[in-house]
Amino acid sequence: MSTEASADSVIRQHVYWSVGAGLVPVPIADFVAVTAVQLDLIRQLCTLYGVSYEEGTGKVWVGALTGGAVARLGASAIKAIPGIGSILGAVSMSIASGASTYAVGQVVKSHLMGGGTMANLDVERRRVPEAREAGEAPRLGRHHRGRVRGQEGRAAEERVRSTFGTTSPRLTR
Repeated sequence: MSTEASADSVIRQHVYWSVGAGLVPVPIADFVAVTAVQLDLIRQLCTLYGVSYEEGTGKVWVGALTGGAVARLGASAIKAIPGIGSILGAVSMSIASGASTYAVGQVVKSHLMGGGTMANLDVERRRVPEAREAGEAPRLGRHHRGRVRGQEGRAAEERVRSTFGTTSPRLTR
C-alpha cells in the first residue's frame, strides 16, 4: 500500500473515531475527546511521513485548522438541554467533528506530502483552498482586477454573478 493510501486509511479511521467521540453525551467531554483524536491523527500522519511530532505544535495546528471550534462547542453545549437537546447536540457534534477531522487530516497529509514539517505549516495558505471547497463565494474584488480578461473571462465572471447574485459585496469591482 502506498504512503498516500495509508494516510487516507489513517484519516478515515480517525474520522470514524471523531464521529463516535461526538456522540459522547457529556457536554465539553465530547469536544476534548475529538481534540485528542485529531492530535492522534496528526501524530500518526507525522510518523507515516517520517516527520518528528511535537505535541505542542500539534495542539496549535488543531486550534488553527479547526476554526469551527466555536460551532463544535455550541453543538456540545446543546447537549445540556434535556430531551431534544441531547439528540440534536449529538447529531450536530458528530457531523462537525467528523468533518473537521477529515479537513485536518487532508491539510496535514498535503503539507507532509509536500515535504513540510511540524515547524513550517502556513495555516492561512492551507485554509484558503479548503474554504473554497466548502462553498465560499469566489472573490472578484480589487485583487482580481485584470485577471479576468477576454470573452472567456467575462463569461466566467457572469456565471459567478448569476450564481451568487449581483448584490454581493464580494462581487463588486
